[in-house]
Amino acid sequence: MSKPALDKSSVDSLRFNGKPPHFAAWKSKLIIHLKALSEQRALEKLQHKHEKPLSRFEDLLESQPAMPPRPPAGDKEATWQNDLHETLLSTQSSYIKKLQCETLPSGFKGIATKIMDEPVHVIWRLVEKQYSLSNTAGVVGLVRQFNEMVNADFKSVGQLFQDLNSVRSQVNVNAHEALQTHMLSSQLMLVLVLGVLPRHMWGSSVEFTPDGFTLE
Repeated sequence: MSKPALDKSSVDSLRFNGKPPHFAAWKSKLIIHLKALSEQRALEKLQHKHEKPLSRFEDLLESQPAMPPRPPAGDKEATWQNDLHETLLSTQSSYIKKLQCETLPSGFKGIATKIMDEPVHVIWRLVEKQYSLSNTAGVVGLVRQFNEMVNADFKSVGQLFQDLNSVRSQVNVNAHEALQTHMLSSQLMLVLVLGVLPRHMWGSSVEFTPDGFTLE
C-alpha cells in the first residue's frame, strides 16, 4: 500500500487563513479530505484482498485508535498483520501532523513546539480551542456582528446583502456544528434588511410567499 503523499494542490486548497469565523468551514473541508483518503486506502486494501485498515484518518482527530493485543511471536501471519496495522496508524498520524503544519497559520501556538509530538487528537483539541467559534460565546459574537451590520450605514443594498449573507453563513456553519441546526434563515435576513429600508424602496414589489420571499 502506497504511503499517502501530501501534494501541493491539497495543501493549497486546505490552507487555513487563521480567521476564527472561517474555522468551521475549513474544518469541514479538512474532514472531507481525510474521509476521501480513508476510502481510497480501504479500496486499495480490498483490491489486494487484504483486511481494511483498523482506523480511518479522520478517527485520529477524535481519539487515538486502540491496537489489538499483539499476537504470539510464533504466529507469523497474525504478527505481520499487526505490524501492518501499526505502521498504517503511524503513517496516518504522520500525514495528519504534516498536513496541520502545512495548512495551519504560523500563529497556531502548537507549531514548532513539542506539542506536535503529542497524539493527533491532542493537537486537534488545541487547534479547536484557539480557532473554533462553535460555542455559545463564538456564535453570540457572530450574531452580534450580524445585528450591528443591519443597523449600520451601508453604501448600497446589494453590498449590505452580500456582507450580511457572509456573516449569516458563518453563524449557521458554527451553529450547525454544535447544535445541528441553522440559526439564521435567509427569510429572517430579508425581513431585517427590509426593516431598515424606506417602504417606498420595496413596497408592493415584495411577494410574501414561500416562492416569492427569497433573496433571488
